Amino acid sequence: MNVLKRIRELGALLLMGLPIWIATAGFFQEKRGTLVVHLDEPGVQVWVGDRLHESSTRVVGPIELATGDYRMRVERGGDTLYAEQVVLEEGERKEIWAQWLGMERGEGVSSLGESKPITEPASTPFAVGFGNDQGQGLSAGEDGVLRFWNLKEGRTERKVAAHSGTIQSLATFDQGKRVVSAAMDGALRVWDTSSAGETSEVRIGEGSGVRCVATTEDGRLAAVACESGNVRVFDLKRKTMLALGSVKLGLVGGLAFTPDGNLLVVGVTGRPKTASSVEVWETKTCEVQFKMLGHEGMIWAVAVLPDGWRGLSVGNDQTLRVWDLTEGRELRQFRNHPGAARCLAVSNDGRYALVGTGHRWKDGWRAAKAYGVQVWDLVEGRTVGRFETETAIHAVALSPDGRRALAACQDKSLQAWEMPSETRLNVVSEATASRPAAPKAQDPMKPELDGAAVRGATSGASD
Repeated sequence: MNVLKRIRELGALLLMGLPIWIATAGFFQEKRGTLVVHLDEPGVQVWVGDRLHESSTRVVGPIELATGDYRMRVERGGDTLYAEQVVLEEGERKEIWAQWLGMERGEGVSSLGESKPITEPASTPFAVGFGNDQGQGLSAGEDGVLRFWNLKEGRTERKVAAHSGTIQSLATFDQGKRVVSAAMDGALRVWDTSSAGETSEVRIGEGSGVRCVATTEDGRLAAVACESGNVRVFDLKRKTMLALGSVKLGLVGGLAFTPDGNLLVVGVTGRPKTASSVEVWETKTCEVQFKMLGHEGMIWAVAVLPDGWRGLSVGNDQTLRVWDLTEGRELRQFRNHPGAARCLAVSNDGRYALVGTGHRWKDGWRAAKAYGVQVWDLVEGRTVGRFETETAIHAVALSPDGRRALAACQDKSLQAWEMPSETRLNVVSEATASRPAAPKAQDPMKPELDGAAVRGATSGASD
């Protein structure tokens, strides 16, 4: 309700000589509208704001409501199936089609075998990737050094003092021939993975440091998100900024371009009392096309599947979610991760997703039931299995041919695995999904626990 406008209207009515009881009757009357929710199935709970509406049929409503902004969500057994922010105008009858295609659980996850640990780094790694050579791994982190690894032999081939601050994120492009590093020193640098030489630099001009970076596969565009909530889109070849967007009430947990570069998917972690969302932005303007709700708590990473119309996200609520980027709605959920779904990588054909497990935030950092990297078959809706680790995962990557997985761990090691034969591919990779470092200790965006405490609490931790 526009209060100033209503006060002016009331004054006009009084000047017209109408009795005050007649004039004020209209002034204090609450403006209302109605909401109708269409469901995929009956027997679920529909929440509109803080009001619960049980469903015995596939339609709930009409629900009469005061005009305003509401969060509508559909739940079953405590799981959120669908969520949407609804704005109801005076006299409006709004129809909502709350549709979901299914929700899968990772029950009975089998082990996929032992890892090949690499423990040389002297500081915590926060980002990983693969170079053009399938056996070449990349890592970067707290000490600002970019490392080029021979994964077959478990040794570093080159070390580059890439940044003066912590490297938060990496993104590869051009079939792994180039890698972009983004760091707390406010710089974006492009490297040749064959020579380890720097080919380009872009100064971001952001004092608060970079949280995450994403590139298009052709290397034409890069997007960076800073701790201030600003998101910048750059033309890497011209070294110019094309667009500037901002997240007003939250932090960016992940970025990913659609294959054509026209859209940018942004994972937004809301501040207290602000819902987290997966947003679809128009790249050239950073205008929000869709804002999709559903995640409870922090969103840690996003990705876009090769088909260009589906996106993925993972978060503190232990879910991997699939989104329709063209209609702005949730399609599917994959649940039952043993801890926070902390990081994400996708196979080149879009069939498999790797989800790394991290600590959960619940009034403080809590240890997960188990740690590792869970492999999901997105087509069949099942887990292929899980690579086990003893500590939290900060970032995960999958080689272009689908043969190797690489993870950055909190205990300052890298872990490498041979992927199951069914997941292996012979196609070209998109940019790897790396996760940024987190801010200061006990900030909800920094999952740091003492290693011994984590191992001791793992078996007894509760969800």
